[in-house]
Amino acid sequence: SCTSPSFCMAGDGSGRALSYDRSSWSDASAAASPRTTLYTGTGTQVRGIVFNAAGDLYFADTGNGDILEMTWNGSAYDTATVVASGLSSVNGLTIDASGDLFAAEDASYPSGEIVELPKLAGGPTTFGAAQVLATDLYSPTGIAFNPVNHDLYFASFGNGKVEELAYDSASATYASTPTVLGTTTYQNPAGIFVGPNDNLFVTDYNLNSVSDAGGVYEYVWSSATSTYAASATPIYTYAGSGGYSNANYVVVDRSGNIFFNESSAGDFGEIAYD
Repeated sequence: SCTSPSFCMAGDGSGRALSYDRSSWSDASAAASPRTTLYTGTGTQVRGIVFNAAGDLYFADTGNGDILEMTWNGSAYDTATVVASGLSSVNGLTIDASGDLFAAEDASYPSGEIVELPKLAGGPTTFGAAQVLATDLYSPTGIAFNPVNHDLYFASFGNGKVEELAYDSASATYASTPTVLGTTTYQNPAGIFVGPNDNLFVTDYNLNSVSDAGGVYEYVWSSATSTYAASATPIYTYAGSGGYSNANYVVVDRSGNIFFNESSAGDFGEIAYD
């Protein structure tokens, strides 16, 4: 996740949380270097990195079933503290304006779930017990929160759809049954992120069986209707021959620059906002 045009965070398959300082990058489209290891798990995978408004960092250690927090003290991150445990295969995290965390448990149907960790008073590490919002999902991976309508959007890797959990402001609850967003066909949508203009960005991890391409796609938000466009626009695509690269995470910084990984190529790329 990128907190500014100059600082990004990433997790890797060795169970590490890593920081990247963009000022030291020789090429914004190349792999970021150097990097600093902030956390090392026990042979597991770090996924679902997200920040709150104060700059505190939350991420999932999937092998241990934990969600951890690292408080920003003004100059560095403090030691990681477990804020939730007993979760299954958390792949995506997002956070709302009040500090509630939402996690996508990436498990095959019918075990995939979206859960909420309500923020309680008492500091950045104080959360209530996990509350299941939706079940019987097809391997939800990335998850995103829209600050305008408070709806949750998640990439359903197992059935090729982007889905939405609508928020009811009158009851302050989420719908338990998701609805499919738009008409765009994906093979395996994975990463998802709401940008600073409220547009929604999605990655398709594998080659689409219809278009024979994958990549990064954008749904345009309409402030007039408070809805997304029915179809997504491809921002960056890779074809089956020569460019197949498995994009599974995407973030957008405050300036509109798009960052995504290409896991089979081992790259961390940027699409600069014009």
